[in-house]
Amino acid sequence: MDQHLLTGEDPETRDLGEIRHWIRVYSQAWKTARRAGLLSAAHRFRRRLEFWTTRHADLMAPPPTTSSSATA
Repeated sequence: MDQHLLTGEDPETRDLGEIRHWIRVYSQAWKTARRAGLLSAAHRFRRRLEFWTTRHADLMAPPPTTSSSATA
């Protein structure tokens, strides 16, 4: 997928504060582009917003638990 990242954007970050920053940035960019009728830019910003929203949810999810049903 062709990704147009903004300066300073690190898709691998695990820092929740940084992730929330990018959610705010792309949310505002998406709204502005939509209002201005810039549909291609709005679509791209929406995809990045979805990426960061999903990244945030993934990092906030509790880690999977493993059941220790094996007997020794």
